[in-house]
Amino acid sequence: MKGSRLKRGNKSVAQLKKIVKLLRVLDWIADLVIISNVVCIVILLNNETSPQVTKWIEIFLDISLVVLFIELGVRMYYKRHFWRTPGDVFDLVVTTVCAVSFMPSLISLRALRLVRLIRMLRIFSINRHMRLFSEAMVKSLPRVAWSSGFFGMTLLIYAIIGMDSYGATAPEYFGSLSRSLFTLFQVMSLEAWASDVARPIMSVHPLAWLYFVSYILIASYILLSLVAGVITATTVEVYEHEESHKDILTAIKKLQKQVDELSKRLPSESDKKE
Repeated sequence: MKGSRLKRGNKSVAQLKKIVKLLRVLDWIADLVIISNVVCIVILLNNETSPQVTKWIEIFLDISLVVLFIELGVRMYYKRHFWRTPGDVFDLVVTTVCAVSFMPSLISLRALRLVRLIRMLRIFSINRHMRLFSEAMVKSLPRVAWSSGFFGMTLLIYAIIGMDSYGATAPEYFGSLSRSLFTLFQVMSLEAWASDVARPIMSVHPLAWLYFVSYILIASYILLSLVAGVITATTVEVYEHEESHKDILTAIKKLQKQVDELSKRLPSESDKKE
């Protein structure tokens, strides 16, 4: 009985391996289809493309969409937790939205191009590195939100100080709160902040450099470095989590080899009857 159970377990494991290989092949096919779609969409955006080439490209795009639907159907059939996986649900939503391209009479040409561009989003969930990086970006949003809140308070404080101190001198930059906020956003981007904003004000207020330099140090260097560090740390966490899953799969494969060896050593039911 034990030998027969082990053999049944080996068959189920072999079937699971085949399913995993099939899903990997489908992922590669979907990658190639999406990349080829990107190339075709870029060609369609060229106004010099001949009508005949445009017609064949549109046919290829429609066939590609059918292939993506078939790939989703196979994945939905073999994966038990399809509806619980955000990436699979995202692929289904994107592909369903792209199905509008089958009905070009219902939408304009510009909307049709936008719908076709949407299918490029699937590369974020199918490609491993793109999927991990997009997952890291999503997971880092709460931490980035706190950093953005701190930045918003800093921006508001400096905008009020600039409006009170330099509003009369430079009303085009600090005449109102909205102008002060936009000016400080320009200063944060380091685009012509010295020649266009700071130096004209410093000609009237010599100590204004303290205001601008301190703001740039806080906004452009400290806060942006903090946000970049948060995203980097989250990306490292996601990759480490993925590597831990690989270690678990490796351990399962080792156990499977041991089970195979034990099943070969144990006598089968027919051997016992003989």
